[in-house]
Formats: sequence, C-alpha cells, structure tokens
Amino acid sequence: MITVILLASLAAVAIGQPQSGLANGYGAPANGGRNGQAPGNGLNNGYSAPANGGSNGLSSAYGAPSAEEELAELAASLPGGGVPGEDFPVLSEVPDTGFQCGDQAFSGYYADDAEEARCQVFHICQLRESGKVQQDSFLCPNGTIFNQQYLVCDWWFNFDCSQAQGFYSVNEQIGKVESNGAQSLNNGYAAPTNGQNGNGLANGNGQNGGYGAL
Repeated sequence: MITVILLASLAAVAIGQPQSGLANGYGAPANGGRNGQAPGNGLNNGYSAPANGGSNGLSSAYGAPSAEEELAELAASLPGGGVPGEDFPVLSEVPDTGFQCGDQAFSGYYADDAEEARCQVFHICQLRESGKVQQDSFLCPNGTIFNQQYLVCDWWFNFDCSQAQGFYSVNEQIGKVESNGAQSLNNGYAAPTNGQNGNGLANGNGQNGGYGAL
C-alpha cells in the first residue's frame, strides 16, 4: 500500500513540472502574423467591408423621378406651357401609323398627322438610284412637332398639325433655284448629309419635282 502511494506521488510531481521541450524554439506571435502571416484567430487588422455593403456616395433612398414628375418638368420648361399628352404628343418611339412614302408625289419631308403621331413624327422620303423608295422616320423632341410649312421641328403651339397635308407641296420646291440664283426654300429642315443610318436628306439636293435620284 505504501508503495502504491509513493508511485502516485512521483507521478503527480512529474505531471506538475513544466515541459522542457523546445523552450527557445519558434513560436507564432500572439498578436499578429510574421512576414505577412495572419495570426491563427483570423485577420483582426485587415480591411473589412462596410456592414451595409460598399458605399459610393449614393444614398439608398435615392429614387429616379416618376413619369408624372418628368412630364410636369417638361410642361414647366416650355415657353408656351401646355399639358403633355393632351396639348401635344409625348412619344418615346415612332409608332406605326401606316404612312407610306410611296403614296407621296415628291421626295422630301412629311409630317405624320395620324392620331397616334400628331406631327411629332416626320418621315424623310427618297427615291434611291435602285428605284426603291426609301422611308426614314424620326421623332421631334417632346414639346415640339414637325412644322410642315417650314420643314423644321417647332414648338407645338406654332403649327396646327391638322394643316400639315396642305403644306406637303412645299417639298416640290426643295432644290429649285430662282432666277436670281437663290434657292426658293432656304429655311427648310436639313438633316445631316449622311443622316441617321447614312441616308439623311439634305435640302438643296437637286430634286426638280417628283422623285429623282439623289
């Protein structure tokens, strides 16, 4: 019995003594990594993303203006006022109205007086060298319509769209030269020579009435 107690005491003394091991060996830093190595408990001093995601100065409360607000701003910006969608059309794309350049007598510019277009749409009609009639359609900016008399996009209150077809014959004068050498129509709308899709029609293009090759 005494022997058993003695052995147990020696074992307890042995367990209680510090381990000699590699006392002077390398040990990982307690508060951070060495040579760029992170401590075992993760990156405590590294970059952390904001709790609510990245921020670039835009508040999450920001919202784009509503359609009603945009129309109100448009009406307020027009010198003649008016109610968008009632007094003048507000289109975002060219509607299909059934307008056909082939039905027109001359190459030129034509306001589309269909109910769904209300002259905010205009068409450029050209006869190409191939003999094919080319039709290109455009929108005037919101608040304006195509003034068929002067062939320009004009404030909606400056032209009565219902009179547009009465001025279609203005296209007959495009390119004609008076005896004094001045063109008879100098204030017409002139699309860029290469226009949209490379086929814009410029005034003074040598048309002498009817469809003529450009």
